[in-house]
Order: sequence, then C-alpha cells, then structure tokens
Amino acid sequence: MKYKKHNYNEKHSYNGNQNVIHNEYVSVRCKKYYFKNRWIFTGIAIVIVLAISVGSLYLQRQKTEKEYVIAEIVYVIDGDTIIASWNGKEHKVHMIGIDAPESVSATEEENTVYGELASEYTKANLHEGMKIYLTFDIERTDIYGRTLAYIWLDKDFENMNNLYQNQMVSAGYAIAVKYEPNILYWQVLEASMLEAITNKSGLWDEEPFYEENNYTL
Repeated sequence: MKYKKHNYNEKHSYNGNQNVIHNEYVSVRCKKYYFKNRWIFTGIAIVIVLAISVGSLYLQRQKTEKEYVIAEIVYVIDGDTIIASWNGKEHKVHMIGIDAPESVSATEEENTVYGELASEYTKANLHEGMKIYLTFDIERTDIYGRTLAYIWLDKDFENMNNLYQNQMVSAGYAIAVKYEPNILYWQVLEASMLEAITNKSGLWDEEPFYEENNYTL
C-alpha cells in the first residue's frame, strides 16, 4: 500500500489564503457596521463630552457658591460698579448678571439721565464703610481687570432678597443680562426684571427706557 506524501507547503498556503479571506471579510463587515451606525457612535461621543463638561462646570459652580469674601465699600462708581476693600487692598468690583445705564462713560454720548438715576440708587443703598459679602461665579475678572462678583447685604446667601443685584433689578434701575458662563442667578434676575417691567418700577416707568432696551409697552 502506497501512502500519499503530503505537501505541507500547499496545506499552509491554503490555510493562509483562508485566513486572508476571513480577515478581509471581517474588515468589510466592520466597515459596513461602522458606517451604518456612525451617527450613533458620534452621538454617544458627543454625549460623553457634554457630560464631562457639564459635570466639570457643576463642580466648579459648587465650589464658587461656597466661597465668599467679606468686604467694605469704599465708594460707588456708577449703578453697577463699586470700589470695595478686602485683605488690605482696594478692588474695582463689577456686579455680575446686571447692566445699569451709563453715567461715567468716557464716551459722553453714552451717559444718560437714566444712568444718573441708577447711580443715585446704588449710592443710596451701598454706603461708604458698609460691610458687604461677595460671592463669585465661573469667571473672577473681566477683560478690564475688574473683579466680577455678586454683592450680598447679608450672609444668608439662600435669601435672594439679600442679593443687591436682585434688589436693583426688582426696583427697576438695572436690567438682567445673561453673560455666560456667569449665569448662576440668571433665572432669578430675569424673573425680577419681568416683574419690574410689569409693575413699571423705577426706570421702566419711562417709555424711552423701554425703547433703549428693546422692550415695548
């Protein structure tokens, strides 16, 4: 009986070709699967990135909410900017979340009677030597080097009546402005502004003030 001599080279060559074909088949299937579901993968990636960003922003806001500075008013510059002192230094502080009409702008045309009224309101409520509490948001300074802060008249930070920005907006001497990312109390301030508009409080009783701020009576 004769035994057939096996050609191992042919066998290995055959198996190698099978592996190549199999790998190409798998590669094609994977590509088809990816292109078929690429929007799902993209969506998942976007969700993950957003979750990380939101989580980081939330933790940063939690940290800023717990920080505060006890300061003393040196003097009022205008409706929404003051000079305050803490740690032995004077700082120019701009109020986050609001905008008051101009009264001391270097561009004279920007100064209005409404700015003077807003400035008088702040001077009447934030006296020289008065103790205040400052809390912060995401950004601590603006492009002009001013400290960005929320001004509180009492250490009870849960009571929005103690937030000076809220008092000023409620009285109708400033508008609520959404300057991202510093929007910790945006919803509170916006609600107070809408109420002031409805009640025609402060400057909202003047028709030109409505027009300047793109509102209609």
